[in-house]
Amino acid sequence: FSNTTIETHLNAAELLQSLSKAHAPRPEPRATPAAPAHATPEADLVRLGPNEWGYTEYRAAKDGSVLIEVPGGTSWMGSGSDRPNEAPRHRIRLDAYLIGKHEVTNAQYRAFCRETGSPPPPPPPTGFAYPDYVTNPLYDVFPVVNVSWPDAQAYGAWAGLRLPPEAEWEKAASWVERTQQSRRFPWGSDPPIDDRAVFGKEVGKGAYMRQSGSLPSGASPYGALDMSGNVEEWVADWYDEGTYAAREDLAWNPSGPGTGKCRVVRGGSWFNDPWGLRVTFRFYSVPTQRYGHVGFRVARGFRPEAVSRVPF
Repeated sequence: FSNTTIETHLNAAELLQSLSKAHAPRPEPRATPAAPAHATPEADLVRLGPNEWGYTEYRAAKDGSVLIEVPGGTSWMGSGSDRPNEAPRHRIRLDAYLIGKHEVTNAQYRAFCRETGSPPPPPPPTGFAYPDYVTNPLYDVFPVVNVSWPDAQAYGAWAGLRLPPEAEWEKAASWVERTQQSRRFPWGSDPPIDDRAVFGKEVGKGAYMRQSGSLPSGASPYGALDMSGNVEEWVADWYDEGTYAAREDLAWNPSGPGTGKCRVVRGGSWFNDPWGLRVTFRFYSVPTQRYGHVGFRVARGFRPEAVSRVPF
């Protein structure tokens, strides 16, 4: 892809940021600290059984999220031939974990706000295709947007879950256990089309997002949906361009730097072109910023003792 394509993506992001800033700022809600690894109650998951891709799914008791079990092991991460911040391609090792099958929805986030007293997301910026996106029940199962990184982190802590680190996110989006290879897009190497991903929309024109999980043909190897397109997703890590270059081979449960100015955003959104939908694409933002194209999904470590034998 040409430098013009990259510049177009970045210019679109700058436009969205300027639209968001047009709204009067509001005080940043105090984020609840991230939940410790073993802070969630026992038996707070219900086993649903294997999905059509062969991986076991669970339902979280608190917020109803469907979570997919991703086996532990070695996988590849990054790219050696695309952008500098994706290099080098390297091997990592992860413990087993659970990844959200869908992006968190408006209805789920509204329940969090109701119970915690947290403010709802602000109205979409001027020119947004759905002016009543936050309040209209028609959009309950659409992905929540206009949430900051602290907002997403606080939601995870409330639900007994967390944001996935980049390494977990990328493995869930691309790694094929059977072939021990990674995909360029969640569905394979073919470029995106409309029945696989929501992408290529123009700011201020037409419909943007679709319902969370409405494009099963765009599923990842584990069955996670909308990991490319629809909305970009906050992940846990601080951003640094040289994170991968400084990482040792076969690092165990790797994460980004201990501090920074920006958090990582993954997955591409409704306004990205195919270049931004690649699973290795890394973008970033100031964590307190909110955008009409950025949401999040949840994850957690996997502990068999947290699975209830009685469905709820």
